[in-house]
Amino acid sequence: MSAAHAVTMQEAGVGVGSSNDALFAIESSRVSIVERILSNFDGQIKTGAYNAAKVRASLLSLRANQLLSASLSNSLPDVMQIPAEPVAVGPATHRYVAIAPAAAASHRSPEAASSFVARNNDDLSLAGKGD
Repeated sequence: MSAAHAVTMQEAGVGVGSSNDALFAIESSRVSIVERILSNFDGQIKTGAYNAAKVRASLLSLRANQLLSASLSNSLPDVMQIPAEPVAVGPATHRYVAIAPAAAASHRSPEAASSFVARNNDDLSLAGKGD
């Protein structure tokens, strides 16, 4: 990216007091970042090459890391390529989800668990009674 396209956090629409976590900052400033991207490429949108409402909807539907990439793109075709790309899936994109237990009939004598979650540092695994 050239120096002409470099942006500060304020220019990117990220407000004062934002977290040092870039993705959190992007998520908390999503609408202003989308509007900045639209204003940067207003000339291309006004020529009729792109529909502003469709571009806005596409950008608002992106994940924070994708929106960060879009905000750093140098052209509107590059921006529009991001929603068209398949979302990367792998260990780095996995998140743990809290699982609520089923309500026990009685807290005094709950049924024995048939499996449990074992933690080894940052790894969680599901183990059964016989494992």
